[in-house]
Amino acid sequence: MKLTCVLIAAVLLLAVCQLDSADATGYMRKNPSLRSPKRTRGCKSKGSFCWNGIECCGGNCFFACIY
Repeated sequence: MKLTCVLIAAVLLLAVCQLDSADATGYMRKNPSLRSPKRTRGCKSKGSFCWNGIECCGGNCFFACIY
């Protein structure tokens, strides 16, 4: 029973992550200025806390900006 609950929770978490990344991709497609690699104004630097890769200058986020 516990294993089933853990598996269901993991699948739901993965589904939410996929929906979140799909929304971010669509937003970047609509706003071309966000796709520019030279865009650094207003972004967070390496080691800063983040929720989404869009917030980071390098575009990679795992609770903190990676690059």
